[in-house]
Amino acid sequence: MAHRMRRCFRLYNLCPYSQGNKMSDNNKTETLAEKPESDGTSNVTKTSRKPRAARTNKTSANNKPTPPKNDKAEAVSKDASEESNSKNKTTLIVAVIALIIAILLPSVLYWQLQQSEINAQSLNLDLRQGLAEDAAKQQAEITQLRALLGEQSNQQALAEEKIQTLSLSQEQSAQQRLDVEQKLAQLNIQDINHWRLNEAEYLIQLASKKLILEQDAASASTLLKQADSSVAAVNDPQLLPLRRAIAKDLQAIAALPFVDSLGVVLEIDSLMDGIEALQLSQIDLPEIEAQQDLNVSASADDWQSNLSKSWRSFTENFVTVRRRDGEVEALVSPQHAWYLRENLRMQLQQAQLALYRDEAELFQTNLVRAATWVEQYYQQNAHAKALVQKLNELSTQDVTAVVPDSFASLDIVQKQIRERKLRLISLSEE
Repeated sequence: MAHRMRRCFRLYNLCPYSQGNKMSDNNKTETLAEKPESDGTSNVTKTSRKPRAARTNKTSANNKPTPPKNDKAEAVSKDASEESNSKNKTTLIVAVIALIIAILLPSVLYWQLQQSEINAQSLNLDLRQGLAEDAAKQQAEITQLRALLGEQSNQQALAEEKIQTLSLSQEQSAQQRLDVEQKLAQLNIQDINHWRLNEAEYLIQLASKKLILEQDAASASTLLKQADSSVAAVNDPQLLPLRRAIAKDLQAIAALPFVDSLGVVLEIDSLMDGIEALQLSQIDLPEIEAQQDLNVSASADDWQSNLSKSWRSFTENFVTVRRRDGEVEALVSPQHAWYLRENLRMQLQQAQLALYRDEAELFQTNLVRAATWVEQYYQQNAHAKALVQKLNELSTQDVTAVVPDSFASLDIVQKQIRERKLRLISLSEE
């Protein structure tokens, strides 16, 4: 506080108003010092005026009387006193103003210092709050980062454990593979013809798929013959039951009824190409009924019939009704002809699919429906009749192929392979 007061007084001393006060004080002292001098001069003037007065008295007798000079001096002294009074008043006013400023200036400076301190404190408080918030956010981010690092470390540890387990399992599988390879090498050394049995097994399996899935009897027979050749190359009397089973399977395939599925499919394709040449049926009207005789007779006895005939002739001029015997079937409009052709083509395609799936009943149903549509909606010209005849022939054809579920030779060859493996393993262990 004392430091602030000293600072205020220093500012007050530097202030121009305070210097003006000092100058006014000096002026006061100068005026006070001038007062006795003025008194002295007045005395001098008084003394100096005395001889002048004597002179005037001396000359007054000779000259006319003149006005006295004291009035001018008094006027001058009055003006000087008024000027001094006005100067004193202005000096006093300036001194009062300077005093007021000197009193208010420290207060204003003190208030400004207080406001600056308050602003500094508030700014410091805001800065501290901002720093605290930033520190809290940074601490939260650090906590999150630590949590993430902890999770990553846990995941890394789990990954390392999994890697270790996988490496161990790989080592074990590699060791097992080496063991199996060693055993297979020993088996191959002890039984050179073992791979021939495996080849025969593969050929028999392939023949079974060809016959059951594709109904290709020729390919199945060829594959069975190749399997028999592989078994015969082994030259082992223990494999005679296997060769006997292969011979029975070949005989069963030869006894199967031959169904040329591909030929039937190609015939249906040719029929689908002929659909575009079909022509829609036209209206076939029945014969017109014979019209009654409406001529009027000249006899008066026939007046009733003549009246009826006249009335009928009169009404028929307005409305003509012609009756026909027979039923007229509804025909397909030309706008719907395209849909009819596409439906007919779809029936033939479904018949092909049923043939591949060995569904004889569905095959016949689709062909019969297609033949019925051709007879019902198209003109029965030579092309349409030939198409219907071919559809009827295909629908009566037996496309069912009785195929065995499996080959007996497949079970026997698999049994022979298992027994041979067990025998070789027992020999290798010994």
